[in-house]
Amino acid sequence: MHSPDLLHAVEALICDEYGKVAEVRELPGERDWNFLVREQESGTRWVLKLFAPAESRGFVDAEVAVMDRLGSAGLPVPHVVRSRAGHPVITLTGHGTAPRLGRMVSFLPGRPLARLTLLPEALQEELGAAVAKIALALDGFELPAIRRPFDWDLARGLAVIKPGRDAVTDSFLCGLVHKVAAGFTATRQRVHGELPDSIIHGDLNDWNLLVSAGSAVEPGSCRLTGIIDFGDMVWSKTVHDLAIAIAYAVLDRDDPLDVAARIAGGYHRVRPLNSGEVALLWPLVQMRLAVSVVMAARQMLADPGNEYLGVTQVPIRRTLPLLLEIPGAFAEAALRHELGLSPPTAFSGASRWIQQNRGRDLVAVLDLPPGTMSERIDLGVGSPLIQGDPARMHDQLDSAVTAWQAARPGKVGTGGWGEARLIYQSPQFDAGPDARQRTIHLGLDFFAPAGTAVRAVADGTVHDVRVIDEPLDYGGVVMLRHAAEAGEPVCLLYGHLDPDSISSLSPGQSIQRGQIFARLGDRSLNGGWTPHLHLQVIADDFGLGCGFPGVSAARWREVWLAGSPDPGPLAGTGPAISNGKPAGTGELVQQRHERIGRSVRLSYREPLQMVRGWMQFLYDENGRRYLDAYNNVPHVGHCHPRVVEAAARQLALLNSNTRYVSRLQTEFAERLIATFPEPLNTCFFLNSASEANELALRLARVATCGGDIIVTEHAYHGHTTSLIDISPYKHAGPGGQGAPECVQVIPVADTFRGPHRAYDPDAGRKYAEYASGAIARIASRGGKLAGFIAETCPSVGGQLILPTDYFARLYPLIRAAGGVCIADEVQTGYGRMGDCFYAFEAHGVVPDIVVLGKPIGNGFPLAAVVTTRAIAAAFDNGMEFFSTFGGNHTSCAVGLAVLDVVRDEGLQQRAREAGECLGTLLRETVASHRLVGEIRGRGLFWGVELVRDHETLEPATSETSWVCNQLRREGILIGTDGPAHNVLKIRPPMVFDQSNAEQLVRTLGRALDFIVATGPADD
Repeated sequence: MHSPDLLHAVEALICDEYGKVAEVRELPGERDWNFLVREQESGTRWVLKLFAPAESRGFVDAEVAVMDRLGSAGLPVPHVVRSRAGHPVITLTGHGTAPRLGRMVSFLPGRPLARLTLLPEALQEELGAAVAKIALALDGFELPAIRRPFDWDLARGLAVIKPGRDAVTDSFLCGLVHKVAAGFTATRQRVHGELPDSIIHGDLNDWNLLVSAGSAVEPGSCRLTGIIDFGDMVWSKTVHDLAIAIAYAVLDRDDPLDVAARIAGGYHRVRPLNSGEVALLWPLVQMRLAVSVVMAARQMLADPGNEYLGVTQVPIRRTLPLLLEIPGAFAEAALRHELGLSPPTAFSGASRWIQQNRGRDLVAVLDLPPGTMSERIDLGVGSPLIQGDPARMHDQLDSAVTAWQAARPGKVGTGGWGEARLIYQSPQFDAGPDARQRTIHLGLDFFAPAGTAVRAVADGTVHDVRVIDEPLDYGGVVMLRHAAEAGEPVCLLYGHLDPDSISSLSPGQSIQRGQIFARLGDRSLNGGWTPHLHLQVIADDFGLGCGFPGVSAARWREVWLAGSPDPGPLAGTGPAISNGKPAGTGELVQQRHERIGRSVRLSYREPLQMVRGWMQFLYDENGRRYLDAYNNVPHVGHCHPRVVEAAARQLALLNSNTRYVSRLQTEFAERLIATFPEPLNTCFFLNSASEANELALRLARVATCGGDIIVTEHAYHGHTTSLIDISPYKHAGPGGQGAPECVQVIPVADTFRGPHRAYDPDAGRKYAEYASGAIARIASRGGKLAGFIAETCPSVGGQLILPTDYFARLYPLIRAAGGVCIADEVQTGYGRMGDCFYAFEAHGVVPDIVVLGKPIGNGFPLAAVVTTRAIAAAFDNGMEFFSTFGGNHTSCAVGLAVLDVVRDEGLQQRAREAGECLGTLLRETVASHRLVGEIRGRGLFWGVELVRDHETLEPATSETSWVCNQLRREGILIGTDGPAHNVLKIRPPMVFDQSNAEQLVRTLGRALDFIVATGPADD
């Protein structure tokens, strides 16, 4: 911290040299003195740097020249301010210090990249492109002062870290530095060709890169607005700038290779990387962090009080081990794939070797009777063979395969190559966040009896042999090495072997084509799996031997599969049997657009292909798990086993229309009516909420002999023509034609942005009084009121919680005018609100008609209308009502099962407890964010309304969309609603628990933090 006298001296220097009366504030720095300068009159800001006394005039002039050159190239670098005498460089003398050269530059907007909680993909690519533009702008630019010895120069990396490791007192970090040095040395020895040289920035760390966003946060709108601090410029390898930028961008990121690849991709599209640069990029990233460790240790010994010196050491300690876990050869292959370059030569050589060693049938791999045929056995994410809880799918595998084999005697089931599976749920397959869960099968499985002999498909030698005696691992495993073209060896991994059968094998031992060298193990010997052979081709084992993964994460699926190509031809199988890769989402979206009406929209900017659900989770085609906090239709959870069993059992018996007496229908009616207060004692069953709301309108009109309906703003009740008429959300929106004469629309009781706010204790009465005006308008035109319909908690209206006295004041007005009151409980019935089974109960009212939708069937086509006996009797006027399959046998069986689950599993209580936790976390964690206007809800029905201004309540529509899509990218599904689509909608299945609430709020908080971090910057 500088003394007040020095700060005054700096202010005087600025006044003398630049003619500006300004205040200065100290900024952090490693060697130099940095100051934020603010002109007192205009508030304009600059940054003044006073260089360390040892800095040469030549280097300071070089900094100015480079910034001028990069600025002319359109890069966001500071503009050098000339003094009144026209000089770019000034000098501070006296004040107890040696003379210091200085220069002042413009202040750039934005915040350091280091402050971002997220790193959007578009920003990653923009960062790479900016680094490439620096390289192009400085290509061929010569400045003698830049050619200097400099310890931060990555060209000197090994020379710095080898002797400097002694300064690292942390043994863990010291070990990491040793590994980095060894890995870099090994890679450098195999890389041929020159790496281009140029002037580089030298310190593109996340504190020297500034970012900001516009007022409307959209994917990609967060942009790079500043590149600062040119004090580490040096003549070095051009690619070093890219490696340095990546090194700091990957700190504390869940998937550092993914970030590195996207930055490199952005770079490559502007300045193509050569093969040597690509090969060394990953080791250079590690080298930069290792150099940082060593340099920080040295500098902190010399200046222990300078906290700035250790600013990156904690994240480096967390991140560097993750980088070292990724084999350098794989990282190179992944980078080449991302850049659109050809795969490593070993990969193509492996594919050629497979074709050269094709087998006629399974006898080439297993000692089976001649002519034994293979057939694909589907073990993928969407396989019907394995159902239920993914955490228990492994337990079901044995019985599923046994049943498959019994139905196909004499055939060998072949599990697909490239198949995404959910059977890998044990910890060794957990690669971190769900996006990196290892699900992609890299080999072929041949399900055959334990003890079946295994043959070598080609001449080779034993490369590695192990017994991995861990649950759900290989048991006995052998890797054979085979010669291939151009001297590139290919390995074959044979897993799930009987350990005794391979006990005599040792590395280097010769194995002949067709030789029996092992036998399949039983469950007790092969990690607990159903007896089978895992056969995998490996082009490059990355030095892992039998520890090479047999399952990969989906992000790098194509790279892993290129390095482990389809082994099917070795066993005589074709792609139809061996290949388990599903159709891509993009392909399906295109087919959908060609065959399905475009007005049927998809959720999210990046559509999802879901193939399995379980309770509060959904799984996409790659096996990635998503927390479903959006779907209220699967009320008791996706694929709840009791509901599934009830449907399957009844479908196997009978599923017919309602013209026959059905015990199930009668029982379901009794059970359903028992959940309602009197006089709601008569029900009708239908297939959907739209059909049910249509019937509710007919009941109201017949019972009252009226035709007019009162509805609330923004309401939605269904998609039929009649329901569009009473749904302002539709008829007042795009493509709508407005309300017909018989529909009166009154303000929704929105106490956040409506005319009467939450602070008004009389808001409920005031909103209810709008019904009086509607009734008067109906009477004035000679109409007759049939009724009032509203969601008890309007959902598309913005997840609203209405004043507790609203319905109690409004219902009497409707009834006094001869109308009936209809409660649309499709979204809130069956305990969702936690403190009541139906939301209307919390308001102390009893509607005349209640509408229930598909949640009562857990998504099965089932809906109900519950009303009074008097209204039902009025409807029985001679015209038969018939919904062909409304209340069919299977629907009623499912409806009973759902009621049983809600009761037996205490889901209303669970909704109350999880809802209390969710509400508390939302209010504690995100309520203070500047975008959060209101948090409202109860139980498992919540809305978070985002606004840009708390006075005007300007909707933060684009920000809300961005947050929703960001949560989807992070594996959490929510929706958006409200008239301006600025309300985050949270309505999960009722099995949602407190840990799910914690995950949701934590992720939501991170997304909102990102918006704040990229908003207008303070000083």
